[in-house]
Amino acid sequence: MSTDLTSVPSTSPSSNEPTAEPNKKVYSLRQVARAIRNALDKATGGTVWLVRAEIVKITGTLGVKHVYLDLVDQSSSGTQAKMRGVIWARNGADILRELGEDARQVLAPGREIVFSARISFHETHGLSLFVERIEIQHMLGEMERIRQQTIKRLTDSGAIRLNGRLPVPMLPQKIALIGSKGTSGYRDFVTKVAAPGYRLNIRAFNATVQGAEAPRSIISALRTAEAWAPDLIVLLRGGGSKMDLACFDDYALCKTISELPRPVWTGIGHESDLSVADMCANRAFKTPTDVAVGVIDCFNILSGTIAELQLKLVHHAEGNLRARKTELNGLGDAVALRARQAIARKSETLEEWTVSVQRSARRSIHEARKEIRRAGTDIERLVAEALTRQSTSLVHLASTLNALHPDRTLERGFSLVRDAQGQVVRDADGLEIGASVEVETYTHRLNAQITSIATKTSKTLPDSQS
Repeated sequence: MSTDLTSVPSTSPSSNEPTAEPNKKVYSLRQVARAIRNALDKATGGTVWLVRAEIVKITGTLGVKHVYLDLVDQSSSGTQAKMRGVIWARNGADILRELGEDARQVLAPGREIVFSARISFHETHGLSLFVERIEIQHMLGEMERIRQQTIKRLTDSGAIRLNGRLPVPMLPQKIALIGSKGTSGYRDFVTKVAAPGYRLNIRAFNATVQGAEAPRSIISALRTAEAWAPDLIVLLRGGGSKMDLACFDDYALCKTISELPRPVWTGIGHESDLSVADMCANRAFKTPTDVAVGVIDCFNILSGTIAELQLKLVHHAEGNLRARKTELNGLGDAVALRARQAIARKSETLEEWTVSVQRSARRSIHEARKEIRRAGTDIERLVAEALTRQSTSLVHLASTLNALHPDRTLERGFSLVRDAQGQVVRDADGLEIGASVEVETYTHRLNAQITSIATKTSKTLPDSQS
């Protein structure tokens, strides 16, 4: 049945009093709805439309039951259009097979989608879009367009390389960890970085890392983490599809990473392409485990440097000891040579005396022998004194080397204070109340916070002569 509603006559009453119009036809709501349906069918002719819209609400189970969508078109000035969408169960099964694991991320509140649909009007259900297919390639193409636009904006402004120029502390002990607690990537990082037993201060800042809310959630976590003043900020995701990781191409998020005054390392989980967030970070790693290895490498490198310096110090000390021993041996040889020369001279003298005074009295011979014995005693005494002096010098040198070792200074109760950059603090210049410092004692390293700064009262050193 076709009803032309435009043929209804239009009359206006001459007064406010109700006027009977016996010739005016009254239409039922069903007739009006059917007329709209017929007109819409005639206008669209079953055309398939390619539509872009944002999902506000979704109900039903894709591929099992009918799925109902509340769709909107929004701009900066507000909502431009609203409409109801329907995915029949049979179409839902096809969509589920095509999207696979991405289905849950694509069909979610807050997600903008591109889809093929037919327009239909029903007398009781009203106007609906019957969704036949999710046009994932159109969506990926739009995502790539937005990604390239974000890269260009950050490159043109120079922001894309700002965070990459920040220096990373030699030992990044204070680490802010941003990610979703309980995920495999989060656990992989924490487990790996704790394995070597290095002393780290890790604080977690939970954030949503997928979906439409992810950029705002991550930005909030980054701001909160930066206020904690860490040595390093680590942003983790742990992999996913291109749809899952699209949030890391968000301009506001990437700009925030670029402008942070703390270095940011990412372990988002890409196997091939980098996200824009990776490009803006100080360093980008493929997986959360790789980030943990990067942190551990910082400690391993410094440990190797310290071990190398210790080895050089030992070699230097051993070289000095060998040189002193060689010098002492040379002195002993010189003393022995002089002793032999002295004995030889005395022997020659004795022989001369023997030749010249063969007939001299025994007393002369006895006195000559006594002179030889005294000379031998003097030589032994000289050798003993020389050996004693050199041994004392060697002991003193070893004691001096041991006393000058840095550990001896710390053992006597002294300590080293380093600022947040790991530099030894020699005076209070550059330090402020509330700054964090590290105090190294003989047995511990302590993290402390400056609560006050006062000038040290000068004291007169005691007179060394008194």
